[in-house]
Amino acid sequence: MPHPTAIVSLTDRIQQLLNDREQHADAIAGIDKTLEQINSLLGGVKAGRKPGPKAAAMLSAVEPPAKKGLRRQRFAISGEESVLAFVKEQGKPTSQEIEQQWTAEGRKGRAAKALSKLTREKKLKRTPIAGKRGSRYTLAVPAARASGSKAVSAGSLALTGQDFVLQLLRQQKNLTTAAINVRWKAAGRPGRANKVLGVLVRARKLSRTPVKSGRGSRYALA
Repeated sequence: MPHPTAIVSLTDRIQQLLNDREQHADAIAGIDKTLEQINSLLGGVKAGRKPGPKAAAMLSAVEPPAKKGLRRQRFAISGEESVLAFVKEQGKPTSQEIEQQWTAEGRKGRAAKALSKLTREKKLKRTPIAGKRGSRYTLAVPAARASGSKAVSAGSLALTGQDFVLQLLRQQKNLTTAAINVRWKAAGRPGRANKVLGVLVRARKLSRTPVKSGRGSRYALA
């Protein structure tokens, strides 16, 4: 024979489930009522005509927000040009150092694809590191010419040297000295950008950070 305490507990549980069922039924009834109101508001809207304020407000409450389109980030120079500039500046950087540079520039993915392409095109030479993972990369003979082979566009010298560098660093942060010089040469500007960089640093328009374990510096807007 069931214990009296167990019977009381079971009765309370059943009552609780009935109360929960009633609350859920009320909630469903409320949802049905809202849907009926939306139906009646939309029923009077003719094709091609925008719904009234009430209908629009109710639709915005039930419709999920539209997803914003993803904007592709653009850089002043391509990933391959950036890798060539970094290798030219550092001399014999490792694949790990190149990946760190790639990430520091805010580029997505990894530099491995660009390294593989540049090696196949014989613009870079790859040398495996003995006893360790990874490789070291150096410029191949044709790479010095290929790194600055962009065609000069009309009006590329319309900006002053300082304005050119500032605009370049607005588009892409933390560029190295070599990367800036590659872009400087590709724009058809004579000489190198080093003198302009020095002037902008002294004028406190740019900040300069020496590159760790290598030559050159990184520049960003002050």
